[in-house]
Amino acid sequence: MNAEFDLEKVAADIDSIAEYDPDKCPGIYLRFEEDAPLITVYRTGKYIATGADSEEEAYAIRERFFKLLAGNGMIPTPDDEWFRIQNIVCTAELGE
Repeated sequence: MNAEFDLEKVAADIDSIAEYDPDKCPGIYLRFEEDAPLITVYRTGKYIATGADSEEEAYAIRERFFKLLAGNGMIPTPDDEWFRIQNIVCTAELGE
């Protein structure tokens, strides 16, 4: 995303899913549902989505996030030109 955000205003505009405490984190935490992936949005417009259970869920949460921002007039249109999945973490029960 190529945007600069006033994080206090963004948090106020989407209060129902936003958590913003600049003393704890320089970004806003957004979570659409309790068990949904977490999106951290920074002043620069960069964001990180964590907690997706699949590649499909990562792309779906990105779409939902962009639609939220576009729907609130924070970005002109959804833009995903540089979105990529960078890290995948796997866990397993080894029985040891």
